[in-house]
Amino acid sequence: MLVELLLALSSHASGSGSSAVKHADGVFIFAPAGVFRSCALLFVRLLDDDVRAERAEAAQLLVAGQFPITCLPETTPTGSRVRRLERLADDPGPDKLKELLSQSQPFFFPGALESWPARTRWNSLAYLDGKAGHRLVPTELGSNVGADGWKEELMPFSRFLEEFLAPSCRGAHAQTAYLAQHELFEQCPVLRADIAVPQTWQEVLGAPTRCNAWVGTSRTLTPCHWDSYDNFLAQVQGFKRVVLLAPNQHTKLHVRVDAGTGAQGNISPVNVEEPDLNQYPDFREAETLVVDLAPGDVLYMPSGWWHQVRALTPSISVNFWY
Repeated sequence: MLVELLLALSSHASGSGSSAVKHADGVFIFAPAGVFRSCALLFVRLLDDDVRAERAEAAQLLVAGQFPITCLPETTPTGSRVRRLERLADDPGPDKLKELLSQSQPFFFPGALESWPARTRWNSLAYLDGKAGHRLVPTELGSNVGADGWKEELMPFSRFLEEFLAPSCRGAHAQTAYLAQHELFEQCPVLRADIAVPQTWQEVLGAPTRCNAWVGTSRTLTPCHWDSYDNFLAQVQGFKRVVLLAPNQHTKLHVRVDAGTGAQGNISPVNVEEPDLNQYPDFREAETLVVDLAPGDVLYMPSGWWHQVRALTPSISVNFWY
């Protein structure tokens, strides 16, 4: 980490602000919370305005494209043990939110994000490129974690937008790419300014433990898993499908506890939308809830609830852990 910070200082001294920011981003991405990360954020804060101003002078080079505002209807899985979660009529106020949270059941609703500038600004890839295209971000390439061809790669956000997201926004079958569960808003305060924790959530729950960005092409898939936090998933751009299972369904999910990705026993190998019932016969008795999220929707998932998330289109989501 110290070497990367020294490289950042050296790049700055030689007049390359963009290179200096990339080295500092490497520190932010790999360093745990502490002195190195704080130094990296401070360093970028001092340089970032100048680097973005330089890129703005070449605005014609920014990535072009927009997220889709419609989505073809998806087939709902059939069966007596599959049902859809109904959308609430509107954004619940404090008393209603407390009542819903006390039930420890998922719910989803519109309206909470209407004041977010991100709802309009982030539809434009050029806007995202202009604000953060020079920043280095961790990207997952490939549709299934651990499958052949899947890999993680650090790249400038502009490359992620141009090579992967822009073709996907045009409807091309581009390679699946995902900036997943990343603290983008701590790294890039200029984007954090476009979102805000809704006042009702702050009143009822206080400040979130963590806020993550999820930016990806169509067909990204987060495998079925559960989190130890309560989770508000805000769909900012594009469309996603979430399949939920209650904690008591774990016996039907063929969970393995090993030294790999399932070491905590919180990841299922079953694709719950397209299960291989020959390989995972117990899933035949599983009860699932299906939720299709549109731009502006928010889904609440209590801790311990299993969920699998698939992007129906290119999309941006923001989640808040409590």
